[in-house]
Amino acid sequence: MTREPPAADSPFVLQDPAQAAVLLDARQRRSFLPFVGQDAAVTQAARAAGEDPNTTLRRVQRWQALGLLQVTGAQRHVRGTRVLYRAVADAFFMPHHAARPEDLLALVEAVHAPDMARLRRAYAQTGETLGGEWGIHFGVRDGQFELTPARSATYHCTPGDADAPVGLLHGGVLHLDERDARALQAELAAVLDRYRARPGRHAYRVMVGLAGDPHAPDPPADPRHQRGGRLRSSP
Repeated sequence: MTREPPAADSPFVLQDPAQAAVLLDARQRRSFLPFVGQDAAVTQAARAAGEDPNTTLRRVQRWQALGLLQVTGAQRHVRGTRVLYRAVADAFFMPHHAARPEDLLALVEAVHAPDMARLRRAYAQTGETLGGEWGIHFGVRDGQFELTPARSATYHCTPGDADAPVGLLHGGVLHLDERDARALQAELAAVLDRYRARPGRHAYRVMVGLAGDPHAPDPPADPRHQRGGRLRSSP
């Protein structure tokens, strides 16, 4: 199969299921990554992906036949000359119809589950290093336990407190209209982009998500809408 490479600012559209399978499969995706956005020899890509060069070579040959990889030049080294390859685009687009629902779920889990695991471990390790009277406050919100760092049994922190640790694992169920949900999604993305542009010495892992939950409980009834809209004072 031959296909013209897309324009520099356009993603390559994965219309063929065999092409889509390359980026849906975790092992192939890891092996293909070293060729995206840069030239690489088979041995370099194999080292980066942590696999045998012969395995990478077989994949490279297949990816060329699928129109996903192209030869870009050669590189001299002590043992001769190595062929350089590069993906036909720096980004790819896969229509949902090119994959099964279970493929999409596996893709999301493969990409994000490792980061979620690292985030949980880092959060726990942050707590271990605090020492003193620091501990975990167990509160209930949205019908579930919410775990937040606390300096002591009587001193609870909020993420904005100056003495709060730089470690956040926070979430919940929000009951929003679609308009507010879209606004929140845009705001979260903008915050990430703003801080991503700032150089810094330390790495912090951030995960942001927003998704409709059909199994979430209904919001509590507003007492103002009961008994004529009046609030009853506590005794």
